Amino acid sequence: MERLTFEVHDGGMFVKESDVKTYILHDIALDYDLDIQITTDKISERREKMFKEKDAGKLKSIVPLLDDLIYEAGQYKEWIEQMTDANIDSEDEKRK
Repeated sequence: MERLTFEVHDGGMFVKESDVKTYILHDIALDYDLDIQITTDKISERREKMFKEKDAGKLKSIVPLLDDLIYEAGQYKEWIEQMTDANIDSEDEKRK
């Protein structure tokens, strides 16, 4: 696990701003990951239901979930590209 870096200013301890940004980005990325995971879990559940009920027609119910998955992945990709375009790491590199 990554460790937080603390700085001391005027007798107080503070978490470095770059660490806070990294944790915020991690939390936002985790939200996107969870949305995708929930959708993939639903896809798996429907595939298993099709198998148990021996009804290939049940696969049709997966199509809207695949559309959701494509949308969620697109949103995640767009967010990543925005973060990259904003040069989130540029400030961190300047401090090293």
